[in-house]
Amino acid sequence: MIKISLLNSIFYLLVKYTIFFFIKKIKQLGQEKRKLKTVQLMLFLYLLALIGCSTGEEEVYVLPKNYVGVVYVIFNQKTGEQPKYEAGKRVYEIPPNGILKTQFGFNEGWHGIPEYYYADGKSMKSLFYQIENRDIKADTLQVCCIQNGKSYKVTNEAVRYERFFVGTKQQIDSLYEVEQKRDVSELAE
Repeated sequence: MIKISLLNSIFYLLVKYTIFFFIKKIKQLGQEKRKLKTVQLMLFLYLLALIGCSTGEEEVYVLPKNYVGVVYVIFNQKTGEQPKYEAGKRVYEIPPNGILKTQFGFNEGWHGIPEYYYADGKSMKSLFYQIENRDIKADTLQVCCIQNGKSYKVTNEAVRYERFFVGTKQQIDSLYEVEQKRDVSELAE
C-alpha cells in the first residue's frame, strides 16, 4: 500500500481542481479561438511543470533524549554515517553534538514535513514541528525553522546541508542569531 503524505494529497487535489477549472473555462470560451489557444497553452505548460516535479524520500530525525540546540545534517560525506531506512523513510540519527555527517545525498524533490523524535531507550517521543518562527511556543520544546543550503569550501566544492533548531522560543531565537554566522563548510570533511 502506498502512503501519500498530507502535503502530497493537498498538492494532487490542487492539481485536480486546477485542471477542472481550465476545462470549465475552455467550455465557457466557446468560439473565441484566441482565448482558447491561450488557455490551452497555459494548461499545457502547467501539466508540463507538474510532470517535471520529482518526489523526494520521506525523512525521520531521531535526536538524543532531551536535546536542545541546533542540528546540522551534512550530506555526501564519504566517512559519514551509512544510509539507514525504516518503513521506506530515511532515518537520520543525530549524535549528541547535533552534527550528523551522512553518506546520504541531499534529498532532492518534493516531500512532506519530516518526523522528529527524541530517542528514549527503545521508545521514541514525538516532537512537534513549527513551520514559522513566529508560531513557536514560549514554554514548549519543539523543532523549528528547517533550512537547507550550500556552503562552499576554499576549493569551491559545495557542501549541502540541512539545519533546524530544537528548543523553546527563547532558546531558538538566541541560537538562530549565532548560527546565521556559521560557515557550514567547516563542519564537512
